[in-house]
Amino acid sequence: MRHALTVLKLRIVRSWWLMLLVAIVGTGVGVGLSTLDLFGINDAENGAMDSGMQFWLARGQVAPAAHTALVAIDQHSFDVIAANPSYVQAFGSWPFQRTLWVRVFNELTKLGARAIVFDATLTEAQSDPTNDENLRAAITQGHLPVYLPFSTNAQGMKLPRVKAENRLPPGEPAHGRKPVAKKKASTAALKPRVEDAGVAPAGSFEDAFPAEAPPTLSVEELDHQHREQVARALAFPVTASGMELARLLGADGTPDYIVPPIAPLLEACPGYGLATQEADADGRMRTTHFAYSDGANAYVTLGVAVVADLFRAASVTLEPGRLSIGTHAYAINADGTGRLRYDGTIGQRYPAPVTLVDVLDSAVLREQGLPPRVDPKRIQGRVVLIGGFATGTNDFKLSPVDGQVPGVLKHAAEIESLLSEGFIVDTSYGSSVALAFFVALISAMVIMVVKSPLLEIGFPIALFFLFFLGPGYVLVHHHLHILSAVPSMAGSIASVAATVSNHLFAEHDREMYRETFGRYMERSLVDQLVEGRRLPPLDGVTQPVTAFFSDIRGFSTFSETFRDDPKVLMRILNTYLTCVTNVLVNEERATLDKYVGDSVIALFNAPLAQPDHALRGCRAALKVQAAIGTLRDDFRARGWPDVYTRIGLNTGLMTVGNLGSEQLVDYTAIGDEMNLAARLEGANKAYGTLIMMGPGTYEAVKDDVDARELDRVLVPGKHLPVTVYELIGMKGGMSAEKAQVVALYASALEAYRGARFAEAVSSLDEALSSMPEDGPSLALKERCAQQLKTEPGPSFDPVQQLHK
Repeated sequence: MRHALTVLKLRIVRSWWLMLLVAIVGTGVGVGLSTLDLFGINDAENGAMDSGMQFWLARGQVAPAAHTALVAIDQHSFDVIAANPSYVQAFGSWPFQRTLWVRVFNELTKLGARAIVFDATLTEAQSDPTNDENLRAAITQGHLPVYLPFSTNAQGMKLPRVKAENRLPPGEPAHGRKPVAKKKASTAALKPRVEDAGVAPAGSFEDAFPAEAPPTLSVEELDHQHREQVARALAFPVTASGMELARLLGADGTPDYIVPPIAPLLEACPGYGLATQEADADGRMRTTHFAYSDGANAYVTLGVAVVADLFRAASVTLEPGRLSIGTHAYAINADGTGRLRYDGTIGQRYPAPVTLVDVLDSAVLREQGLPPRVDPKRIQGRVVLIGGFATGTNDFKLSPVDGQVPGVLKHAAEIESLLSEGFIVDTSYGSSVALAFFVALISAMVIMVVKSPLLEIGFPIALFFLFFLGPGYVLVHHHLHILSAVPSMAGSIASVAATVSNHLFAEHDREMYRETFGRYMERSLVDQLVEGRRLPPLDGVTQPVTAFFSDIRGFSTFSETFRDDPKVLMRILNTYLTCVTNVLVNEERATLDKYVGDSVIALFNAPLAQPDHALRGCRAALKVQAAIGTLRDDFRARGWPDVYTRIGLNTGLMTVGNLGSEQLVDYTAIGDEMNLAARLEGANKAYGTLIMMGPGTYEAVKDDVDARELDRVLVPGKHLPVTVYELIGMKGGMSAEKAQVVALYASALEAYRGARFAEAVSSLDEALSSMPEDGPSLALKERCAQQLKTEPGPSFDPVQQLHK
């Protein structure tokens, strides 16, 4: 794991500038696509926002709406009214007579509605003007808090500039009007549903208001007076600070103008609001502008008009990032818009809307002194919105949560947000660009550092899911909208660019080195070489190296024993080589040079730089001997002969590189120091030792290991003798008995070199009494005995000749 992290770190250090460049390019392309809206990226942005919102809403607890209730003009109501002759006679068919709405508004007020929003633009007078007058009278005389929408189109009314005011001074009734004298109304018998037959409801309104005398004004003056009346009724006091109000424009970009409600209702309702489409390019209702201008006056949306009266606010202020309605302030987008919080599907927010026919039946039953059909708890204290749920009402819009929903849901979402919940706010564009750059940089790093074909394919796909799940979670739980498509696009482009860089510009040379060194070294070490740009010249370089040579003692006897069963011999040899190689390559990170029969040759500090290469060689030699000790137990259990390994270590300047022919090359080391390592491995036999090391190795590790000087030897091809040592163990691991033997051997060796052979034998005898099988003591004693027999003269040379 540590070596893998080293490789990753090296890759980052080596290619950070390229990763940065790729991230900048990916971010630039993503931002450019968004700015120019190419390839439908903005639609993808909206789609990602919707998908993320739907995903998390489906997995969380959605609370029903707390401040609003819906009255559904649904197909069930159509069917029940059509099946009731008295209802048909009184109200007709859709669109119903105004007298039906008089009863519905009255009943909702009695049920405790805080305000009533009738989501229908009453722009056409009915054939019987009495119906319109009855509705006006009911709203005015009954103090009904009814709010109506008005629409716009290119053929609408161009209104004069007026001084707008919200006609709701504190302390007046909720609808902002003083009551007027109530006229007597006639009655007409109505019957509710079949199950309520026999109940005699109160009568309906009749025409009780005679027409006024015509004014003595010209047509132009009358028209101007009417337009001014419309402007005063519909305009709203809005202050735009640091920004301009959105203009009323049609789908083709041309100006739209006001289409007012019918004249009898202009002064009746406490408030009016715009019911504009306010849909994104894909038709979904995600955003509201709160207020618009036709160039002369300002007009607020239906939700703002209602809530301003509920807060008894005299005006509305819009500024970048802030909406103020009286003393209530909301965080909104910098462009003066707010993203609506639907906070669930219509079924989650309004699990059981009250139906129109339920309210109508309640009114009829109440008039006869019977309990109403609708539970007041469903209405009391809420803003009640009446909207079309039946296909025949032609009032369906696209929602980001449900798909097609009744258009009234947009007004409900706006009112809920204004009353308590606030709006979804876009993060700044700069922060979204910064996020896109961060994602692009991470994408480039992941692809260029990990270098996995699976990631090259899977990471862009993962980004797609991440960037609707992550922003969707933030949107649902923290009400912040983070751009999804731009960071996802930037990350995907950076991933592709990084993949191209990996394969076209960077991998060729690396693969050549991986192929060359992968046969000699553990894979992570090869990666460290490549990514650290520490690639050695393949044609040779002279540098310090620690060489390791080992072979099996008595391998010729092995071969003879299994002459008739070569398969067993191969299994023995393969098991042994696997054991030794595992220690060298996997544990001490050696470079495997070659196998020569039972011999293993390895290098430290080539090609990978290892400052502690001599100590690594010593540790490897000791670990190999320990592993072979365990292996002997396994061999005995199989009935195979014991194996013993002799090892030679030497450190010095060697020439390393590829050696061979055009047909076959081998990465190896050559030179006198390499030859000495090989000689030392064989010299173990003469001294009865298992690990022998040269002077270069000893000087490098003498403070870290326990060792003893064995002798001074002359190697064929060298003119000067070298001192050789036995590696006993790591520092502090030698037993007291072994330490005494080592000390006695040192005394004997000094006496031998001084030609004091009897003295040397005495020390060696003492050492052998403690450790009879100490190979170096036995070998030196034998040499002393020979010298005592021959009585050497003054020309005695204690240096030993190594012949092979």
